[in-house]
Amino acid sequence: QAIDSERRLTLTVNITARQLLDPGFVEDVRGAIDSSGIDAGRLVLEVAEGALVGGAAEALRRVREARALGVRFALDDVGARGATVGDPADIPVDILKIDRTCISQMARRAEDHAATRAIVALGRRKRLRTIAAGIEREEQLVELLRFRCEYGQGTLFSEPLAADDLLRLLRRD
Repeated sequence: QAIDSERRLTLTVNITARQLLDPGFVEDVRGAIDSSGIDAGRLVLEVAEGALVGGAAEALRRVREARALGVRFALDDVGARGATVGDPADIPVDILKIDRTCISQMARRAEDHAATRAIVALGRRKRLRTIAAGIEREEQLVELLRFRCEYGQGTLFSEPLAADDLLRLLRRD
């Protein structure tokens, strides 16, 4: 059963700092869960690190409240230029999403290769899932697997899908 639950598709929704700081944010999330009928554990709210910096205390409080509903949070753009993840133990997230620039430059720039490896290691150490964004080539996948990155997304796995094709995929889940 644990394997089946890991293989289920999840719905990931990007949220902005403005949305996160809205006083009605948690109620909006609760309403979306109730009206859609989605299992809260299959909903991942993806937030850029910068959204947790300005108004951090309030944003972090809302993240914690939404997580109490069963929703998971992903910290997006990890490794992007200018982003400083700090200690993810201080940020109530479940997933570190490695920025696509790290992945695209992995084979060309040693520091991005090292940065990607470090992000995956940090995620493992903190018991956070890691997702590599923007995987386009087989050699990127091979390296990420060598680092023990758990998940990936990108055109190597699927080109963008039209709505009808996506619905067919979801029905197979």
